[in-house]
Amino acid sequence: MIEPLVEEFRYYDYTQERNSTVLTAYETLLREIAIEFGADPSVAAQDAKDFVDLKIEIFKLKTSIFHINQPFEVISTTLDKLYSNTSFTWLGLPQAITALFRSVNISLRNDEKIFIHDPSKANTFDKLKEILENKTEREIRNLFGFHYAMSKSFFKERVKEIKAKYFKVGPTDTMKKTNGLRVHKEIVVVVVIVVAVVAVVVVVVVVAAAIVLVVVVVVVVKGVVVVVVVVIVVVTMFRIKLPIPPTSERCQEETRASFFKIISKEYVRRAVSETTKPTLSAMHDKIKKSFRDAHYNTTWMGNKTRQNVLFKLEKLSLQNILPEHGFDDESLEEEYKDMMLSPKNYFKNRDTIQYHKLKRDLKKLRKPLLSVE
Repeated sequence: MIEPLVEEFRYYDYTQERNSTVLTAYETLLREIAIEFGADPSVAAQDAKDFVDLKIEIFKLKTSIFHINQPFEVISTTLDKLYSNTSFTWLGLPQAITALFRSVNISLRNDEKIFIHDPSKANTFDKLKEILENKTEREIRNLFGFHYAMSKSFFKERVKEIKAKYFKVGPTDTMKKTNGLRVHKEIVVVVVIVVAVVAVVVVVVVVAAAIVLVVVVVVVVKGVVVVVVVVIVVVTMFRIKLPIPPTSERCQEETRASFFKIISKEYVRRAVSETTKPTLSAMHDKIKKSFRDAHYNTTWMGNKTRQNVLFKLEKLSLQNILPEHGFDDESLEEEYKDMMLSPKNYFKNRDTIQYHKLKRDLKKLRKPLLSVE
């Protein structure tokens, strides 16, 4: 277990004033996404405002990654101890853990060990409970729903325009002054050490192959001394090759990654109207061919591995779907029938979608770790 929905890619957004350009742009983005999924504009506006307000409150619980003394510390507890914790139980964490494993016929004992990453965040759940207790059910659902809708809205032209505007809005001058240099002062030393170590490694690797010039530059940036080590290769005597040893597992994983991309195209092809299917089908065939060519033209595969990969690709060409899952029209329809967003309630199916995804992932626990099928 880790801190829930506290980390944020653009974490600095939540350090701004509530009426800042950044948060206003973010709120606009969320509103437009909701409208694209069929929400009433006035309802979408209120949902977006409530979401940003709630995210700001949750952000205040966040422990900056720059200030964690032991970021990799892990402690273990048991399932029954989680049930005895009021905050955990109120948030439904132990119940969710038990239910998810039960959905794939895995029973957890009361003394089952549960690992908590970074115990310094344990009180986060207590504070999170206090915040959520004062929120409506709709606000809590939207806390998750907006994140899901954001990832599913990339194909909307209007949303792409709004996203482009949002991501062009950078941190304000105040943020740059307070969160930029001040926060990162604490990692300057780490950066310098890493750069120095990398430089030494580079020198050791290429010293037999080239004449190396090492330049040390000392720069003072607003009172912070930054040491930059520059390694310049002057004359290369011979080429050093550092090939990555090919493995059957690696080849198979890359092939499966291609298949997962293809099956998403297959689902779209089957779900759209009959008039557009020929166009999508032709696109789908081109995608399959490009994946096949990419694997066929690789030079680092062993013969046996290449045969396995090509065999899978041939099966894919015949079935148009992911071979090892064995989907047909009926099973594919059954898999996705409850996963469509409703135009009247645009976050209605969020829980169902997440449940299906987690159930599918948990089933993988029963497969051998090095399975290639």
